[in-house]
Amino acid sequence: MVNPSAVNSGSTIYNFNVSIPATATPGLCKMRVVMRRSGNIAPCATGFKGEVEDYNVTLTVSAFRMAYTGDDLSTEKPQGLVYPNPSNGEFTFEMPSQTELRSYTVTNLYGQTVLEKTSENTNSFTIDIRNLPSGLYILMVQDSEGNLQSHKLRKN
Repeated sequence: MVNPSAVNSGSTIYNFNVSIPATATPGLCKMRVVMRRSGNIAPCATGFKGEVEDYNVTLTVSAFRMAYTGDDLSTEKPQGLVYPNPSNGEFTFEMPSQTELRSYTVTNLYGQTVLEKTSENTNSFTIDIRNLPSGLYILMVQDSEGNLQSHKLRKN
C-alpha cells in the first residue's frame, strides 16, 4: 500500500515505493495504481478525473528472504547446500553440522505449496519432486532456532 500524496499538476514522472506486507504469499498477484485529480483514492472508485492501471506482478521469495542476525549484526548464519541442482527432481539438502532442521516447504513460482515436511534432529534430508512438472521451485528451510533460508530448485 502506498500512501496518497498530493500532486499539483503537469506531466511529471512520479516515483514511489511499494511496501509488500509480510503476510503476502509469493506468486502471481495484481497491483492497481490509481491517480486521481482530487478526492479520496479508492481501488474501485468510478466517475472521477484521473487514471487507473492494473498490473500483473509476480512476488518472488527473494523479496521475502529473511536474513539471520544474531547478537552481532554483522554475523550471518551459515547457509545450507542443495545438490545436485539442477536435477531430475531429487535433491539433497545439507546444513552445517551445528544446525538442526525443523521443517521445509517447496513452493512453485505461483506461491503454491507443493511439498511440506517436518524434519527431526537432522542436518540433511532428501527432497523428491520427481512427480512435478519441470521448472523452478523455491525451497524454504526453517532451522531449530526458527531462522529461515530460501533456495531455488531447478527441475529438468
